[in-house]
Order: sequence, then C-alpha cells, then structure tokens
Amino acid sequence: MSSGQLVEGGEQISCMSSGQLVERGEQISCMSSGQLVERGEQISCMSSGQLVERGEQISCMSSGQLVEGGEQISCMSSGQLVERGEQISCMSSGQLVEGGEQIKRRYSVKGFILFWYFHFAIVVVLYRSILFKC
Repeated sequence: MSSGQLVEGGEQISCMSSGQLVERGEQISCMSSGQLVERGEQISCMSSGQLVERGEQISCMSSGQLVEGGEQISCMSSGQLVERGEQISCMSSGQLVEGGEQIKRRYSVKGFILFWYFHFAIVVVLYRSILFKC
C-alpha cells in the first residue's frame, strides 16, 4: 500500500510505507518509520508480525511482539508479551511483564543465587582465617 491510505476492519497487511492510518488490530508484517496506527500511535521502527493496539508509542521492536494498553517501549527483543502500560527500557527475549513494572535489567535466579553463594563463601573463608590466626 502506498502512503495516506485509511485501512479498517482487521486487515492483514504485508507492507506499508510511512504515513499510514491503520485501525482495529491489523497484523502488519512490514512497516516503515513514521506510521500512524490506530488512535495516533507514533512508530519509528517495527519488524514483521506485530499486533499493535491502543495508542502505543514504540521506538524499536523486533519481530513477534504483542503490545497492548498504551505501553511506551524503547527497546525490546523478540518473543515479549507486554500488557498493562509497562514502561520498559530494555528487555531480553522470553520475558513476561505485567502490572506496570518499570524494568531496566533483569537477572536470572541462577545468577542471583551464585552471586550470593560466592559472597557467603568469601565471608566464611575470611572468618575462619581470622579464627585460626587467633
């Protein structure tokens, strides 16, 4: 489709150029920057397979995103499911985010346990060395 089109009713669109107005939950596989999508969204970059609703402002998203509820997202990798107005700066793949969290970085549980395990081990070694010196 060329620019300036008005599209309604859940169309599936394979490629659109900038300046489009798209409504009612279309699935768009390719969009260029500066799109206007359902209720005034400003989108600078989206890759294939996006479903965008409810006034999101999105600067960069990779493929396979499902975005709802007015999220402002600066950078997301693939496979995210985002709901309820989250503001997210950067997330890696496979995260599930709900309830308005503001997230900059997430650590794994395994990494957290290993971090505290090594700190505890260092404290034990220091404590034992002090006891043996006395």
